[in-house]
Amino acid sequence: MFCINCGTPLPDEAKFCYKCGCKQEIKTTLPMQKKEFSYSNLVQYEFERVEMVENYNSYNKPNEKRAFVVVQKYGKLGVYDECFEHLFVPCDYDSISIYTQYGNALFKVIKDHKCYLFQNNQMILDKGYDDIYIQNSQYEPCAIEYKDCHKYGFRLKQRIPSERVGLCKYTYSLYDATYDSVSINDKERVVLVKKGTKYGMISMWGSELPCLFDSIKIERRPAKFDSSAHLLHTESGYQRRWLILKYNGIEHEYPEMLIREPNKINYVFDIQNYNILFLMDFII
Repeated sequence: MFCINCGTPLPDEAKFCYKCGCKQEIKTTLPMQKKEFSYSNLVQYEFERVEMVENYNSYNKPNEKRAFVVVQKYGKLGVYDECFEHLFVPCDYDSISIYTQYGNALFKVIKDHKCYLFQNNQMILDKGYDDIYIQNSQYEPCAIEYKDCHKYGFRLKQRIPSERVGLCKYTYSLYDATYDSVSINDKERVVLVKKGTKYGMISMWGSELPCLFDSIKIERRPAKFDSSAHLLHTESGYQRRWLILKYNGIEHEYPEMLIREPNKINYVFDIQNYNILFLMDFII
């Protein structure tokens, strides 16, 4: 640095000039902040357009107010964080929609009329679909629906069984766009699927009912406390879940049961008539 008064070369940390005694103004480099930083220089030298997108649900700190920056370069769009320290989506797309929920930033992008999906900075749906539907709800989204040639599929968050009680691991599974309709039930952590006129169901625990049924419903009904059953404690008292399957015009009801095994507890709908054991662990 140089003295602001006489121009004498000085060390960077000098507070006074040793020659003329003038006090030096130390200018520290602050990180780019949303309110203080002007993006005009980036528009002039790097991008054609810079637009800040407000985001009140931070992708990494749920209660922190953050923002994303959408940039345009050579007519294509990308996404940075508000401080331009992290690139989420490269400048390669025609349009971008941003969703944030439960510690994840989801970017639905379109290129050449096909949809793709980024989760934070990784592309998680890369095949290119006609459309992608992200469901916002008060519960953690367990699935994302997509459409391809008038058929529907989904990406499902599934739980991996663990030998240790209380330890949960998760993975994501892709179900191809082979269904006529897909209905995501975040509250019960299941996806109802339809082929033709028949319904099936897939849970976040990897269990599956094939498309054999006229209808499928899950109901919560009042119940008295029973240590041998899986009951949900709500503000209105204890409730028990029932699975109602309609097959050949007749409804069959199955209460959720508690089965204890070594180092593991399963809550199941026992559907022995169809030789199906449908695991339905429930996380409070």
